Amino acid sequence: MRIDHYVIDTVLGAGGFGITYLANHDRLGKPFAIKEYFPEEFGFRQGRSVRPTASSGATFRWGLARFLDEAKALARLKHPSIVDVVSIFETNQTAYMVCAYEEGISFRDWLASLGRPPSQPEIDKVLMPLLSAIEAVHANNLMHREIAPDNILIRKNGSPVLIDFGAARESTHGRARGHSVIVKKGFSPPEQYSTDPGTQGPWTDIYALSATLYKAVTGQMPQDATERLLADNLAPVRSLVTTDYRSGFLFAIDHGLKLRAAERPANMSEWREALYHRDAKDSLRRSSRSGRPDLSELDAQRFSTQIDAPPVAGQSAELQRIYAAAAGCFAGCSCGVLTSIIVTSITSPNCVADFCLVRHSLGFVIVGSLIGLAVGLYYVRSSNSTNY
Repeated sequence: MRIDHYVIDTVLGAGGFGITYLANHDRLGKPFAIKEYFPEEFGFRQGRSVRPTASSGATFRWGLARFLDEAKALARLKHPSIVDVVSIFETNQTAYMVCAYEEGISFRDWLASLGRPPSQPEIDKVLMPLLSAIEAVHANNLMHREIAPDNILIRKNGSPVLIDFGAARESTHGRARGHSVIVKKGFSPPEQYSTDPGTQGPWTDIYALSATLYKAVTGQMPQDATERLLADNLAPVRSLVTTDYRSGFLFAIDHGLKLRAAERPANMSEWREALYHRDAKDSLRRSSRSGRPDLSELDAQRFSTQIDAPPVAGQSAELQRIYAAAAGCFAGCSCGVLTSIIVTSITSPNCVADFCLVRHSLGFVIVGSLIGLAVGLYYVRSSNSTNY
């Protein structure tokens, strides 16, 4: 079948709200991945066209409009670890999103190919670009919602790329019936089983990526969130790993897998700090007032060797340096002028009343100012050295 300038080769994948095809551009001669908006719950195919069921016309059209809006938003996201959207068009009573075709294997297959848990450097090489990519998605008021080992592709050079954003899956929350909510068993958090989109946010993707890392380092599928609500038997990742990982990395995984969204990190930047902190403590937790983790202990550990005493009351260390520099320069300049007058009156008495005194004073003023500056800064440093 031909769609626009693309010749369909095969089906790459299918879900509740769309079908992804491998296609070749008839003029460029290169492969692309094409996603077709096809909500199987309230749509059907008639010939080549996709049409809504008799009772779902409004929901179908609303989902189609959201599919196009979010495809445009994804097209603006240019990141090496986000699949590139190159074209969007409408035909056959539906819409299509054309993405760059990425060659590689899924993260799931990559883990299987290792035959062992990945080392810390190996997992970091995949994780660091993913955190950056997901943060870029969240910055554009989007969420992936389906992060899992089979939706992360590992290219031949070892770099990761997020695929299958499923733009229309976000669209239908609150419009379609309850069972239209898309979840991935073991990787979706409890709030994703609800049709209320207001309960979801960056913490939703954090749970999914934490579950993905849990599977990567333990080899075990995380317990499904609905089962955990009845009896939470998910073993801490730290109790299952046999490979040497950073303690902060392992704690951050457990922290991201908290059942209550309010107990997880609020955003990627906060979660990243724990992931890459070697000695993170179990006391890292979200503040109920700010909705952010309490990182005060990490800050105290990081700066305890540098800050032992507060600055002088009423003044910052920076102000003290400015005051010392100004006072030193003024004092040094004054001493330089006075010294030049004394020296000149002794060596050249006739020059004191002449303009040449200014010329003779210049060197004394410069030297005096520099000496005064150095003395002033040294004085402040020695009197309050812990501020620097």
